[in-house]
Amino acid sequence: MAAPGLGKGLTEERVGTAPVRRSAPELRTLERRLVARIDAAGGGGAAGVVIPMCDSVRDVERVNDRLPGLGIMVPLVDLPQGVLRAAELASCLDRVGALLFGAEDYCVESRIRRTEELPEVTFACSSVVNAARAMRKQVFDSPLMQCSDPAAVGRAPTRGRRLGFSGQAAIRPSQLPAINEANSLSPTELEQAKAVLRRFEQHGGAVSAVQGSQADDRTVHEALAVL
Repeated sequence: MAAPGLGKGLTEERVGTAPVRRSAPELRTLERRLVARIDAAGGGGAAGVVIPMCDSVRDVERVNDRLPGLGIMVPLVDLPQGVLRAAELASCLDRVGALLFGAEDYCVESRIRRTEELPEVTFACSSVVNAARAMRKQVFDSPLMQCSDPAAVGRAPTRGRRLGFSGQAAIRPSQLPAINEANSLSPTELEQAKAVLRRFEQHGGAVSAVQGSQADDRTVHEALAVL
């Protein structure tokens, strides 16, 4: 599934391919303009808001105070400090419905020379996923910027699912079919989950084997999550 929310253009512009950072006064001005536009539109029908460059609980609290009725909040964890505080960000308020990892700015801030498959950010991805899962929240992978490469668009969500992400953010509607396909259950996966539950019930909750694999409390919990 694709991540809900808004884009992160609030805090950066781009000249060519390089992000241009905004100063604190400029960000406050942009924030005031955004709040005024949302108020004027009566909320604009938005289901929530993504909080860009979120690296502290105070960032979440400020948005909560300024936009109290605007659905869920999704901290964008795209700075090293945010990765370290991901569990705090996920758990600080009930309105926080998910975390969103941002690979682009994370690589810039961490001086990472990224490659196509992004093995360089596996630690950061796993840290954000672990924090969100520990707090029983959804977690979404960074949007893919290489929109013109169909093969890359197809590979990215599959990689994210393997790392434990709930889905992936999209910057273009054309990315949604690949994201939804990668994060949808196949008929085989559904049947395997059903088989685990049937076997578990047949054995009265005892440990058994399903298709050569052990069926116990852990696998039953996983099957229930699938179904």
